[in-house]
Amino acid sequence: MESLFQRTLEDLIKQSRLAMIPEPTFVSKSMEEIRKELKSTDLHTKSVALRKLCYLSSLYHVDKSSASFHCIECMSSSSFFSEDTPVLLLATNQLRKDMMSSNGPSRRWRSRVSVRKKAIGVTVRLFEKHPDAVCVCFKRLVESLDSTDSGVLSATVGVFCEQAMKDPKSYLPLAPEFYKDRPKSLVFEGVRTVLVSLSEFESAVRLAMEKVREFLVEEDPNLKYLGLHALSMASEKHLWAVLENKEVMIKSLRKI
Repeated sequence: MESLFQRTLEDLIKQSRLAMIPEPTFVSKSMEEIRKELKSTDLHTKSVALRKLCYLSSLYHVDKSSASFHCIECMSSSSFFSEDTPVLLLATNQLRKDMMSSNGPSRRWRSRVSVRKKAIGVTVRLFEKHPDAVCVCFKRLVESLDSTDSGVLSATVGVFCEQAMKDPKSYLPLAPEFYKDRPKSLVFEGVRTVLVSLSEFESAVRLAMEKVREFLVEEDPNLKYLGLHALSMASEKHLWAVLENKEVMIKSLRKI
């Protein structure tokens, strides 16, 4: 429906030739129009916007680098390319070269968190269509597990979870990476499993309580809450766990 009211490339060319308004104004208004169209969920609307952007770039040297992911979106549609086309794999290799490039624009592209999250998200669909592309992107994805940004880390873990569901054995060597201090929720799930299913084994419970104490001394209130929640679960059968940590609990109350 959006494309019915969209100005086509031919319309844009005609307007540029008429020169009814000053050139800077024409370019500015056209770019504003294109940016709105690129946000559309309709791929045809996006593709027309990309054609207009390429035209403006060729004449007025406008920056089109921000549209790179919109190009990939359109390329992934069967309306533009068939399933057996090599273009998607070629685009993947080009993205990899850009990410590893030492030139200025590529370094900025690599450092932008929002772009990294989008790039990581794209790999899920890419791997579905071209499983061999996993080899191309695998090293970069593993490196993203060391990211200090929670969004990048979550996106990366999501990709590996999707892949592990299809081929668990191949991703088993990554288990130590997931068990580092960063994914605290995984540690908590382990503690909860012990308290719910292995509560009769005191040695296992004591080991779980050591992990709980790590939560209790965290500055992050969410992690501290998980620690207190684990103590409440343990209190029914293991009151000693609560008594051993009563000072930490009292300090937590003072901060409320």
